[in-house]
Amino acid sequence: MEYRETPRIAATEGRLDAVIDQPDPRPRLRRFDLIRAQRQFDLPRVVAAVLLFLAGLGVLGYLGTQAVRLAVRWLHQQPQYQLRFQDIKLAEPPPHWFRGGAEALLKQVRENVGEAEILPIMELKPDRIEHDFKLFHWVDDVRLVEYPPQGITVHLVYKQPVAMIPIPSGDPAILDRNGHLLPADDIDTEKLGPLIKITGRGLAPAAENRPGKAWK
Repeated sequence: MEYRETPRIAATEGRLDAVIDQPDPRPRLRRFDLIRAQRQFDLPRVVAAVLLFLAGLGVLGYLGTQAVRLAVRWLHQQPQYQLRFQDIKLAEPPPHWFRGGAEALLKQVRENVGEAEILPIMELKPDRIEHDFKLFHWVDDVRLVEYPPQGITVHLVYKQPVAMIPIPSGDPAILDRNGHLLPADDIDTEKLGPLIKITGRGLAPAAENRPGKAWK
């Protein structure tokens, strides 16, 4: 009978069937290589984007400005910010001998300068009303123009007739203390007191004589 030795199994070449592989309870981290994409700087696109952004801002700014202007214009056209020239208040009423009183005087002032019948109070320049009255031949001075809420009040100094020059061919020439010619049609002579009468040679009126101007 021949004796044979049972071959041995090396540990490195195998394992016992009774040994069961157990999963590793600790999670293993995978290694990822970070890859950064390298992009080239595109100057034309950047410039185009900036120009487009600026153009958008310009359009928005223009539209905003137009909206504000329309709102302001609408506000100025509201009735509470409109005033008839005839509704201007005269702190000192015209003299009692002036025909038509304040209503006639305001009408003449407006027509003399070609002023509009309706005044936009919010758009008036500070010296506009003062300028209108200073050009009127019956106004010697404008002391003050007030702009209270929803109105205008004017303080005036009127020219006073002090002398007259008889004109054979027509109405007498009436002058104030500075020798300025005043229109006789505006004067109620029955209410006006006596005037200094000036007579003499060479007192015929010149062609360039105008109301409010010095007698020539």
